[in-house]
Amino acid sequence: MEYIVTRVQARYKTYRDISDDTLIFEARDYFAQRKKEEKETALAYFYSGAVFREQKSYKQAMKEFKNACLVATERDDTDMLGLVHYNMGDLLAEQDLYAQALNQYKLAEQFYAELPEKQAQCNSAMGQMYMLSGNQNSALVAFEHGLDLAKNAEDNNLQSLLLQNISVFYTDVKQYEKAEEYLRKSFKLNSDTTENSRYYVLRR
Repeated sequence: MEYIVTRVQARYKTYRDISDDTLIFEARDYFAQRKKEEKETALAYFYSGAVFREQKSYKQAMKEFKNACLVATERDDTDMLGLVHYNMGDLLAEQDLYAQALNQYKLAEQFYAELPEKQAQCNSAMGQMYMLSGNQNSALVAFEHGLDLAKNAEDNNLQSLLLQNISVFYTDVKQYEKAEEYLRKSFKLNSDTTENSRYYVLRR
């Protein structure tokens, strides 16, 4: 059963389709009955939720994520709680429930207190939710805070992402010179050449 969880985990982390990995449900039931193996139980619940999410079964996905939270809370696993709440945010955002998604990203940031790069990702997501909700000032604050965290973590890719978000913000408020300034900064830090075409689109 551990192999099943590890296999889905590996596929998930490499952005492969896991919608057909339904054996994870058997692993979930197996570990749920073995109360001593709390880490595996939490992971099995989480990846069951991830499979349901890819299947667009949002209610089932949320149920599994909540179960993962319960187990992670019992073992005081803050990293797992951060991961689950972040994904709950993504799940809600996919359904255009931006205010609820924002709350989940805020919770995730709290659980990632010792991981600035994860907090930076949370702030990136929070900023996007603020923008989609029409709260532009809060969006910029979140993006800039995320950028500071990414700088502290010395993570160029995250800095590039946050700079790109800030560029989109300034484009949205029609401050095009600032938008291009931040886009150029983002481009300099970007190490993924497959993203180059995206920069050209954003400049148009």
